[in-house]
Amino acid sequence: MTTAGLGIIDGMTFWADGNLYKTGYGKSEIYRYDPVADVFELAVKLVGGGEFRSDLAFDPVTGNLVGLGIEPGSTDRTLFEIPAATVLTGIGNTYSWAYYGGATSAWATKVLDIGTELGGNPDGLAFDPTNGDLFMTGDGTGIYAYDRTTAVRGGLIAGTGDGALNGLGFDLAFQTREVPIGDIPLPGTLALAMLALAALGLRQRRS
Repeated sequence: MTTAGLGIIDGMTFWADGNLYKTGYGKSEIYRYDPVADVFELAVKLVGGGEFRSDLAFDPVTGNLVGLGIEPGSTDRTLFEIPAATVLTGIGNTYSWAYYGGATSAWATKVLDIGTELGGNPDGLAFDPTNGDLFMTGDGTGIYAYDRTTAVRGGLIAGTGDGALNGLGFDLAFQTREVPIGDIPLPGTLALAMLALAALGLRQRRS
């Protein structure tokens, strides 16, 4: 699989279509990889300012792709959103920055890279597939739940200051339990097995 154009791979996620979606650190493109056909292609390129950046996750409620990035005309980190129809089937589509939830949402004024939020490097994003709850982490700051509508940060779940899992950072993903055939749960009741954490113990962010 070629990764020309990505540079340092910094955000990736799978979706129900079986494809892998990636972005590169400091880049402004979303790439799609079809592992069956072994096809790697540019899905979406950002235009008009801003930057796709650190992590990607599909919102199980809306189906849209959500990511951590840098908003246009600023160095502030917040969440962007790309409609599912644009990213899932597009080839080389161009798209202007859109805040998660829209321009009037609480995320349009949310700054994640300040000390009271996720520190200087917000870098992990994940949705609970059973209910759509949103979780994020910053390098070394631990895992926090966020209200997906109000953008208000909840309490520390795990990480720095909890006496156990210090130095969390870089990426988040949910893993769901596989069940035997004939014992498949109804939609919305998939059991959450664990919150998978990448780069446990890594404290230093690449510059």
